Amino acid sequence: MIQGLLSVWSYFLWTGKQERVVRDWSDMATIKIVERNARIFARDNFHCVYCDYDGSTFERWRYLAIDHFIPRASGGTEDDANLVTACMDCNFMKGSFRFATVAEARVQMGKWVAQERQIFERNFSPTAVVSTEP
Repeated sequence: MIQGLLSVWSYFLWTGKQERVVRDWSDMATIKIVERNARIFARDNFHCVYCDYDGSTFERWRYLAIDHFIPRASGGTEDDANLVTACMDCNFMKGSFRFATVAEARVQMGKWVAQERQIFERNFSPTAVVSTEP
């Protein structure tokens, strides 16, 4: 199962079957972390707990991350109970905000996304008319 969750590149890094030399292993995930992530992803059914993004294919899984529900900066732990699956967008958006429950976080982050959508539609949408006059 773990091998299926590793990208081809990281598989080569772990097995040593690669031509490039990795000079700095400090940034590489350890097997322990990979196993932990696989456990959390599987527990959450490869879905973001905040927006329900489906990361069940390789292409979509690459946009999943492990989020510390209670941020480490606020005393959050590495225990599985504090770790959740989040898509990259939600993980970035949540940042170090603290919520009482996942349900509360879903509601608030839904509001943030709605605000972002309004900004996008008003300013960046391909159908928006942009004035060229000063």
